[in-house]
Amino acid sequence: MKLSINDKLPQSEAEWLSTDLFKVDSIDIGSNKVRYAVTDSSDSSDLLTVMVGGIPRNSDRQLNLPLINKLYGRIAMLALANNTTSLMYTHPGTGGSKGDLFKDTTRDRITTLTEIVRDVSSKKNIKKISLIGMSAGSYIVARSVAGIRENDLDVESIVLQSPAAFPKEIEDLPYGEKFSKIVRSRWDINKSPVFTDLDNIAAQNTGILISYFQKDDPPIPIHVQNAYYDKAHELMSKGNNITTCTIYNVEHNFRRIGYELGQNIVSNDSIRAIGNNITNYIHAQHN
Repeated sequence: MKLSINDKLPQSEAEWLSTDLFKVDSIDIGSNKVRYAVTDSSDSSDLLTVMVGGIPRNSDRQLNLPLINKLYGRIAMLALANNTTSLMYTHPGTGGSKGDLFKDTTRDRITTLTEIVRDVSSKKNIKKISLIGMSAGSYIVARSVAGIRENDLDVESIVLQSPAAFPKEIEDLPYGEKFSKIVRSRWDINKSPVFTDLDNIAAQNTGILISYFQKDDPPIPIHVQNAYYDKAHELMSKGNNITTCTIYNVEHNFRRIGYELGQNIVSNDSIRAIGNNITNYIHAQHN
């Protein structure tokens, strides 16, 4: 079944896969087998858009995390309409990817992204890359750009949606008590390595889009949001290619404002609109 980009958004991974727009495969990275999906684009595609999710706090959600969510599925369909390729995957230990979520570190996840981009771009013979991250996935995206470029790939743009920030010392720690204690302690957020990465990325004239939801705390604290916006304004003042925006009327992950936390009420209209905006931004940056 083919799905028009104007149709209702599928609710489940199975429904997305039934559209026949995605090819599911896996790659061995270290001791992990990472599950990923690519759009079945034409051989003339010259841009690979890579989408990196965050990691849910709920253990059931971690296990059942869909490979294709509504936003990334929407962007993938729009990418197809623009004759470009898209890639999405689940972190080891989540959503069908084999591994141990509580043994892998942030540095491991940075390596995973770097390796999967290298592998898929090589198979598709694509040299130009755009990266989209959500929450902790945004941190991983920004931290991975230098490594991806070492593979002779051109990172044209990055989109950081609800980006998190961490101290460098947690990058070699798995999730657990010590990780949480450090993140929740008083530390100088401006010393997070992600902000040095943004300086370096901007210096390469790579397009950077940073956005937060109107109500994004929790899980992203206000002081983290402010640190990203301050960095963005600093880079803007120097003439760098960086844009910021706010996604109004929704909480983190497109939950409608005003509903109880236990209710999974998302705004499909907002997902469609942001999917369109992100796609338009990426293609405006495409050389």
